[in-house]
Amino acid sequence: VYARVEEKRLVVKLLLSHSEVFLEFLSALSLGDLDSIYKAVRNYPEFGNVPNFLEFDYKIEQKLEMVASRIDAMEWSESDEAFVQSVALYKKGAYALKQKLLEVQKLQELYEQEQFGKCYDLIEQTPSLQTTLLAKLLQRYFHKTVQKAECALKNGELEQIVSLLEPFMQSKAKQKQLSPFFAKVAAFKINQLLEQEEYLDAQKAYYLALERFGKTDELLGAGERFYTKTGIRLIG
Repeated sequence: VYARVEEKRLVVKLLLSHSEVFLEFLSALSLGDLDSIYKAVRNYPEFGNVPNFLEFDYKIEQKLEMVASRIDAMEWSESDEAFVQSVALYKKGAYALKQKLLEVQKLQELYEQEQFGKCYDLIEQTPSLQTTLLAKLLQRYFHKTVQKAECALKNGELEQIVSLLEPFMQSKAKQKQLSPFFAKVAAFKINQLLEQEEYLDAQKAYYLALERFGKTDELLGAGERFYTKTGIRLIG
Protein backbone atom coordinates (compact mmCIF):
# COMPACT_ATOMS: atom_id res chain seq x y z
CA VAL A 1 0.00 0.00 0.00
CA TYR A 2 2.82 2.37 0.93
CA ALA A 3 4.55 1.66 -2.40
CA ARG A 4 1.37 2.47 -4.34
CA VAL A 5 0.94 5.74 -2.43
CA GLU A 6 4.53 6.69 -3.23
CA GLU A 7 3.98 5.83 -6.89
CA LYS A 8 0.91 8.05 -7.03
CA ARG A 9 2.80 10.87 -5.32
CA LEU A 10 5.56 10.59 -7.93
CA VAL A 11 3.04 10.76 -10.79
CA VAL A 12 1.28 13.78 -9.24
CA LYS A 13 4.64 15.46 -8.66
CA LEU A 14 5.67 14.95 -12.27
CA LEU A 15 2.30 16.16 -13.54
CA LEU A 16 2.69 19.34 -11.54
CA SER A 17 6.33 19.95 -12.48
CA HIS A 18 6.27 18.83 -16.13
CA SER A 19 2.54 18.80 -16.98
CA GLU A 20 2.33 18.73 -20.78
CA VAL A 21 5.67 16.96 -21.35
CA PHE A 22 4.76 14.27 -18.82
CA LEU A 23 1.31 13.77 -20.36
CA GLU A 24 2.97 13.30 -23.75
CA PHE A 25 5.29 10.75 -22.13
CA LEU A 26 2.32 8.81 -20.69
CA SER A 27 0.63 8.93 -24.10
CA ALA A 28 3.79 7.60 -25.77
CA LEU A 29 3.87 4.75 -23.23
CA SER A 30 0.29 3.78 -24.06
CA LEU A 31 1.16 3.79 -27.77
CA GLY A 32 4.50 2.01 -27.35
CA ASP A 33 6.31 4.85 -29.14
CA LEU A 34 9.91 3.83 -28.46
CA ASP A 35 11.53 6.96 -29.78
CA SER A 36 9.37 9.34 -27.73
CA ILE A 37 9.55 7.16 -24.59
CA TYR A 38 13.31 6.79 -24.41
CA LYS A 39 14.04 10.34 -25.52
CA ALA A 40 11.80 11.59 -22.71
CA VAL A 41 13.58 9.40 -20.14
CA ARG A 42 16.95 10.60 -21.45
CA ASN A 43 15.86 14.25 -21.12
CA TYR A 44 13.96 13.77 -17.86
CA PRO A 45 15.62 10.92 -15.91
CA GLU A 46 12.95 11.07 -13.19
CA PHE A 47 10.44 9.74 -15.76
CA GLY A 48 12.38 6.49 -15.59
CA ASN A 49 10.95 5.84 -12.11
CA VAL A 50 7.35 5.91 -13.25
CA PRO A 51 5.75 2.45 -12.75
CA ASN A 52 4.28 2.39 -16.26
CA PHE A 53 7.71 2.95 -17.76
CA LEU A 54 9.40 0.38 -15.50
CA GLU A 55 6.83 -2.21 -16.59
CA PHE A 56 7.25 -1.25 -20.26
CA ASP A 57 11.05 -1.40 -20.04
CA TYR A 58 10.91 -4.77 -18.26
CA LYS A 59 8.80 -6.24 -21.07
CA ILE A 60 11.31 -4.94 -23.63
CA GLU A 61 14.13 -6.64 -21.71
CA GLN A 62 12.15 -9.88 -21.52
CA LYS A 63 11.50 -9.84 -25.25
CA LEU A 64 15.17 -9.16 -25.96
CA GLU A 65 16.07 -12.24 -23.90
CA MET A 66 13.59 -14.35 -25.87
CA VAL A 67 14.94 -13.08 -29.19
CA ALA A 68 18.52 -13.73 -28.01
CA SER A 69 17.53 -17.34 -27.26
CA ARG A 70 16.01 -17.74 -30.72
CA ILE A 71 19.13 -16.27 -32.34
CA ASP A 72 21.30 -18.76 -30.44
CA ALA A 73 19.00 -21.54 -31.63
CA MET A 74 19.27 -20.21 -35.23
CA GLU A 75 15.47 -19.82 -35.25
CA TRP A 76 14.94 -16.06 -35.33
CA SER A 77 12.27 -14.51 -37.53
CA GLU A 78 12.08 -11.32 -39.59
CA SER A 79 9.91 -9.79 -36.87
CA ASP A 80 12.63 -10.60 -34.29
CA GLU A 81 15.18 -8.89 -36.49
CA ALA A 82 12.93 -5.85 -36.91
CA PHE A 83 12.37 -5.66 -33.14
CA VAL A 84 16.10 -5.71 -32.40
CA GLN A 85 16.69 -3.04 -35.03
CA SER A 86 13.98 -0.82 -33.54
CA VAL A 87 15.25 -1.09 -29.94
CA ALA A 88 19.00 -0.97 -30.71
CA LEU A 89 19.05 2.83 -30.70
CA TYR A 90 17.82 3.00 -27.12
CA LYS A 91 19.22 0.00 -25.24
CA LYS A 92 22.82 -1.21 -25.04
CA GLY A 93 21.73 -4.83 -24.79
CA ALA A 94 19.71 -4.53 -27.98
CA TYR A 95 22.62 -2.89 -29.80
CA ALA A 96 24.92 -5.75 -28.77
CA LEU A 97 22.27 -8.23 -29.91
CA LYS A 98 22.00 -6.44 -33.25
CA GLN A 99 25.76 -6.78 -33.75
CA LYS A 100 25.60 -10.43 -32.77
CA LEU A 101 22.79 -11.08 -35.24
CA LEU A 102 24.92 -9.62 -38.03
CA GLU A 103 27.77 -11.98 -37.08
CA VAL A 104 25.40 -14.97 -36.87
CA GLN A 105 24.07 -14.17 -40.34
CA LYS A 106 27.63 -13.96 -41.61
CA LEU A 107 28.46 -17.34 -40.01
CA GLN A 108 25.37 -18.91 -41.55
CA GLU A 109 26.27 -17.52 -44.97
CA LEU A 110 29.83 -18.91 -44.77
CA TYR A 111 28.46 -22.28 -43.69
CA GLU A 112 26.02 -22.39 -46.61
CA GLN A 113 28.94 -21.57 -48.93
CA GLU A 114 30.88 -24.46 -47.33
CA GLN A 115 33.68 -22.11 -46.28
CA PHE A 116 34.23 -24.05 -43.07
CA GLY A 117 37.70 -22.71 -42.37
CA LYS A 118 36.35 -19.17 -42.32
CA CYS A 119 33.50 -20.37 -40.09
CA TYR A 120 35.95 -21.59 -37.46
CA ASP A 121 38.04 -18.43 -37.66
CA LEU A 122 34.95 -16.23 -37.28
CA ILE A 123 33.84 -18.22 -34.22
CA GLU A 124 37.32 -17.85 -32.72
CA GLN A 125 37.35 -14.10 -33.36
CA THR A 126 33.77 -13.53 -32.12
CA PRO A 127 33.20 -15.06 -28.64
CA SER A 128 29.49 -14.18 -28.68
CA LEU A 129 28.99 -16.70 -31.53
CA GLN A 130 30.10 -19.59 -29.33
CA THR A 131 26.63 -19.83 -27.73
CA THR A 132 24.91 -20.39 -31.09
CA LEU A 133 23.72 -23.82 -32.17
CA LEU A 134 25.68 -23.71 -35.43
CA ALA A 135 28.95 -22.88 -33.66
CA LYS A 136 28.38 -25.70 -31.15
CA LEU A 137 27.67 -28.18 -33.94
CA LEU A 138 30.82 -27.13 -35.81
CA GLN A 139 32.95 -27.45 -32.69
CA ARG A 140 31.42 -30.83 -31.86
CA TYR A 141 32.22 -32.03 -35.38
CA PHE A 142 35.81 -30.80 -35.01
CA HIS A 143 36.35 -32.63 -31.71
CA LYS A 144 34.84 -35.87 -33.02
CA THR A 145 37.05 -35.69 -36.10
CA VAL A 146 40.15 -35.15 -33.96
CA GLN A 147 39.18 -38.23 -31.92
CA LYS A 148 39.00 -40.24 -35.15
CA ALA A 149 42.41 -38.86 -36.19
CA GLU A 150 43.90 -39.91 -32.84
CA CYS A 151 42.59 -43.45 -33.38
CA ALA A 152 44.07 -43.42 -36.89
CA LEU A 153 47.44 -42.35 -35.45
CA LYS A 154 47.40 -45.27 -33.00
CA ASN A 155 46.81 -47.57 -35.96
CA GLY A 156 49.52 -45.89 -38.04
CA GLU A 157 47.01 -44.75 -40.67
CA LEU A 158 48.73 -41.50 -41.66
CA GLU A 159 46.85 -41.05 -44.94
CA GLN A 160 43.58 -41.33 -43.03
CA ILE A 161 44.72 -38.54 -40.71
CA VAL A 162 45.43 -36.24 -43.64
CA SER A 163 42.04 -37.02 -45.15
CA LEU A 164 40.23 -36.34 -41.86
CA LEU A 165 41.97 -33.11 -40.90
CA GLU A 166 42.53 -31.50 -44.29
CA PRO A 167 39.23 -29.52 -44.17
CA PHE A 168 40.36 -27.78 -40.97
CA MET A 169 43.60 -26.58 -42.56
CA GLN A 170 41.62 -23.72 -44.12
CA SER A 171 41.31 -22.28 -40.61
CA LYS A 172 44.23 -20.48 -38.97
CA ALA A 173 42.60 -21.01 -35.57
CA LYS A 174 42.33 -24.76 -36.09
CA GLN A 175 45.85 -25.02 -37.53
CA LYS A 176 47.13 -23.56 -34.27
CA GLN A 177 44.88 -25.80 -32.19
CA LEU A 178 45.97 -28.90 -34.10
CA SER A 179 49.69 -28.09 -33.92
CA PRO A 180 50.40 -30.37 -30.89
CA PHE A 181 48.64 -33.26 -32.58
CA PHE A 182 50.56 -32.78 -35.83
CA ALA A 183 53.77 -32.81 -33.78
CA LYS A 184 52.76 -36.29 -32.60
CA VAL A 185 52.09 -37.33 -36.19
CA ALA A 186 55.52 -36.02 -37.23
CA ALA A 187 57.19 -37.93 -34.39
CA PHE A 188 55.37 -41.10 -35.44
CA LYS A 189 56.58 -40.62 -39.03
CA ILE A 190 60.17 -40.04 -37.89
CA ASN A 191 60.10 -43.22 -35.81
CA GLN A 192 58.67 -45.08 -38.79
CA LEU A 193 61.57 -43.87 -40.95
CA LEU A 194 64.05 -44.94 -38.27
CA GLU A 195 62.57 -48.43 -38.22
CA GLN A 196 63.02 -48.54 -41.99
CA GLU A 197 66.62 -47.30 -41.53
CA GLU A 198 65.94 -44.27 -43.72
CA TYR A 199 68.10 -42.08 -41.49
CA LEU A 200 68.59 -39.13 -43.84
CA ASP A 201 64.85 -38.79 -44.40
CA ALA A 202 64.27 -39.15 -40.65
CA GLN A 203 66.78 -36.37 -39.98
CA LYS A 204 65.14 -34.05 -42.52
CA ALA A 205 61.68 -34.82 -41.10
CA TYR A 206 62.95 -34.12 -37.57
CA TYR A 207 64.33 -30.67 -38.36
CA LEU A 208 61.28 -29.74 -40.43
CA ALA A 209 58.94 -30.76 -37.58
CA LEU A 210 61.08 -28.94 -35.03
CA GLU A 211 60.86 -25.77 -37.10
CA ARG A 212 57.07 -26.03 -37.46
CA PHE A 213 56.02 -27.30 -34.03
CA GLY A 214 58.85 -26.51 -31.64
CA LYS A 215 60.43 -28.78 -29.04
CA THR A 216 57.59 -31.07 -28.04
CA ASP A 217 58.17 -34.15 -25.87
CA GLU A 218 57.28 -36.43 -28.79
CA LEU A 219 59.78 -34.81 -31.16
CA LEU A 220 62.56 -34.75 -28.56
CA GLY A 221 61.83 -38.42 -27.95
CA ALA A 222 62.18 -39.09 -31.67
CA GLY A 223 65.49 -37.24 -31.59
CA GLU A 224 66.70 -39.52 -28.78
CA ARG A 225 65.69 -42.60 -30.76
CA PHE A 226 67.65 -41.22 -33.74
CA TYR A 227 70.70 -40.97 -31.47
CA THR A 228 70.16 -44.53 -30.19
CA LYS A 229 69.92 -45.85 -33.74
CA THR A 230 72.76 -43.86 -35.35
CA GLY A 231 74.97 -42.52 -32.57
CA ILE A 232 74.44 -39.03 -34.02
CA ARG A 233 73.02 -36.37 -31.71
CA LEU A 234 70.60 -34.12 -33.55
CA ILE A 235 70.81 -30.45 -32.64
CA GLY A 236 67.56 -28.98 -31.38
